[in-house]
Amino acid sequence: MSRCLRFIVPALLAIFLFSISTLAQQAPPSADTFASSATPTTNYGSSIILVVASGNNTYMKFNLSGVPAGPSVSKATLRLFVDAVVTGGQFDVYNLPSTPSWSESTLKYNTPPPALGASATGGHPITVSTSSYNTFVLIDITSTVQGWLTNPSSNNGVALALVGSTGWFSFDSKESFLTAHQPELEIVLNGPAGVQGATGATGATGPMGPIGATGPQGVAGPTGPLGATGPKGDTGSQGPAGTNGTNGVNGATGATGAMGPMGLTGLVGPQGTAGTNGTNGAGFTFRNAFSSSATYATNDVVTFNGSTYVAIVANGPSNSNPDVNPAWTLMAQQGATGAAGPAGSAGATGPQGPQGSIGTAGAIGPQGPAGSAGTNGAQGPQGFTGPQGPQGATGPQGPAGAAGADPNSRMIFPSFFPGNLSGSWLGGQFVLDQAITVLRIAATAKTPTGTGCPAAVFRFTDGTKGQDLVLTPGQFWSDSGSIELTFAAGATLRASLRTGSTCSANAAGADANLLVEYKMQAAGDTDSCPSPNTTCGTFCTNTALDPSNCGSCGTTCTSGLACANGACAGQTVSCNTAADCPAEANTSSPSCISNKCVYACTAGFFDCDQNITNGCECAGGCLGSACAIVHSNGVGQTYTDGFALGTYTSVTAIEAATAYETSVGSLATGVSDGWQCGGTPTFVCATDATQTPVYCWGYSAAIAGRVSNGSCPFGVGISTWK
Repeated sequence: MSRCLRFIVPALLAIFLFSISTLAQQAPPSADTFASSATPTTNYGSSIILVVASGNNTYMKFNLSGVPAGPSVSKATLRLFVDAVVTGGQFDVYNLPSTPSWSESTLKYNTPPPALGASATGGHPITVSTSSYNTFVLIDITSTVQGWLTNPSSNNGVALALVGSTGWFSFDSKESFLTAHQPELEIVLNGPAGVQGATGATGATGPMGPIGATGPQGVAGPTGPLGATGPKGDTGSQGPAGTNGTNGVNGATGATGAMGPMGLTGLVGPQGTAGTNGTNGAGFTFRNAFSSSATYATNDVVTFNGSTYVAIVANGPSNSNPDVNPAWTLMAQQGATGAAGPAGSAGATGPQGPQGSIGTAGAIGPQGPAGSAGTNGAQGPQGFTGPQGPQGATGPQGPAGAAGADPNSRMIFPSFFPGNLSGSWLGGQFVLDQAITVLRIAATAKTPTGTGCPAAVFRFTDGTKGQDLVLTPGQFWSDSGSIELTFAAGATLRASLRTGSTCSANAAGADANLLVEYKMQAAGDTDSCPSPNTTCGTFCTNTALDPSNCGSCGTTCTSGLACANGACAGQTVSCNTAADCPAEANTSSPSCISNKCVYACTAGFFDCDQNITNGCECAGGCLGSACAIVHSNGVGQTYTDGFALGTYTSVTAIEAATAYETSVGSLATGVSDGWQCGGTPTFVCATDATQTPVYCWGYSAAIAGRVSNGSCPFGVGISTWK
């Protein structure tokens, strides 16, 4: 019996192992977004990236409706695609409590999001480095998914959060259209067991073990008593047999017979429920060649000068060409014309045909009498051309011709910075396959930084050198001017926001494009940083505007202060008493209030740059942080740029000054360009070459203003004035 069990148990175990099957299932994301403490009122539900950084957590949910009921989860893996690494670090996946529930279209930092629960990885953080860029990260969250399937109401998603304070990286979201590697939950299920196969044939019986040794002889029974001699009695019965000896030890078990053949494969389990279709990506609309008079929608595609461009925002009509228009981005660059192939060698000259045979000569007749000399006969036909001589040796190579012009030598690399221009972050990067020279960098913002805020500073670099570009407060556009910045093949170039504005979210500026113009590098190209830029270390920047290099390299303005004209705006002077406060230009005696020197500007002067160290530098008024210029209108009054002059504007004041100066100059020379009544100039006019008044100004006592062109007197007087 025991021998039979030894054969049956391995056979049953093999059948059991082969009857187990597994099913693979993918669960798509139903929601994904991130929240940032730097922009607490901003929702990033439509973002194409999911950011993990200090103060930035990512949240995601998965649709498990397509996972069939019944089978248990063998393994669940969260798959993420790393699309950017600014700074490496570690992060972990955290379970979220079932309340509060959240939506990707409304979740913000100040909502607030659900609190982070226990680690879904069992406290095993994941490391992301620069080598992780453009690769997938696989994370085991089996226990979390098992809990969701057991209790569906507990599925409120998971969060990705930084472990420690170091790291800035991002993953593709389900809205990504660049690589379309959305988050995926890969689930392996234990499928139902198939029908048990037939029992395999019993293996052959092993050989019998050797016979054990013979046991010892049993003890002889006792001898019966001697009976009296009597008649011969009957033969007595045989005495009892002696006790049998113990059995010998069994021989060793024979070798197990070969395993029977495998049973038939069980039936295939039922088909799993089909997964839901993924979200369709945004399509492109091809609109043929670009037309400046057409209107284009987002994702329209056109061709221009051999290259292909795609509209990133709706635009038109009256468009500028897409190679210089920030509403377009390059999809495919026209390839350069390939070099002409070498000319094939000339075929060999065929051999000359054989010359025909000469006919036999006729018999020589008798010589006749000498005749008179005849005229010269016509020249005979030209003889056959002889065979061609061997080809001569190749001559020396001629000098190289001048390089041809490259009509596609200028290209644009665009980077988009969506959202507020605060903090420091990467807008785009690419790796060079050949050397280039950067010629110009420009930036444009949909919403500029508020007046009085520090500037937003962009940087284009390979990590060792580069160009900084300052977008000053209130400015929609900034341009580095003509520069030369060379980069070798293989360099990784990055466009980033080096220094963000530290103003409140509604004044920090938002939605900027950085445009980099470059060409293929030529011999003789070298780095240059022309005025007004200055080289600080290995970076070219404008020290008149850069808050990190204000006035000179390394001079940093206090956080929150702008740099204007090479000085930090809003700079103050510390003091203990008023005696510590130095005298400043165009100010009254200073006071020391809260350990800061406080000055009052002398009448008629203004502190426009909010930098008290240069006093009240402007006379007449301010235009933003710059001085407004004061002018005379030529009739006893003054006006200041940007300010009303009574009921007059700066335009009409300029007209008055022009008219007055023209008239005074003309009257002094006796030419009546200025009109007058009663011998006194009561209104003056600027006239053209035909002495026709262009515009006229009248004045009487303290009143002055522009008047209708007409004869003297003014008719109904003041009512005719414009």
